[in-house]
Amino acid sequence: MARQIGAERLATGHYARIRRNEQSGRWELCRARDDSKDQSYFLWGLTQDQLARSEFPLGELSKDDVRSVARLANLPVADKPESMELCFVPNGNYVQFIEAYSRERGSALANSEGE
Repeated sequence: MARQIGAERLATGHYARIRRNEQSGRWELCRARDDSKDQSYFLWGLTQDQLARSEFPLGELSKDDVRSVARLANLPVADKPESMELCFVPNGNYVQFIEAYSRERGSALANSEGE
């Protein structure tokens, strides 16, 4: 999507870091400095091309640091409560997300019963 709109790089709010290994020439996905906020596990599937075009500005910061920066910028989310929701699931409707994702991947769910 970023390339489609002409963006050269994409910055996300994930707590992770990347670095270029000069010996191998490859990009490496690294854990965030703040172990309690690390989200690198979620990003394991990024390709070399995607990592090369990615920025993770929160990876070097703690949550308290991020909140301080947000307060200085007068952002309304500076004191937002912690969220455990998935950022890419609209309105928290997991069932709708899973059904749409399955259809998009060409493997619609045969049985959608259950909690």
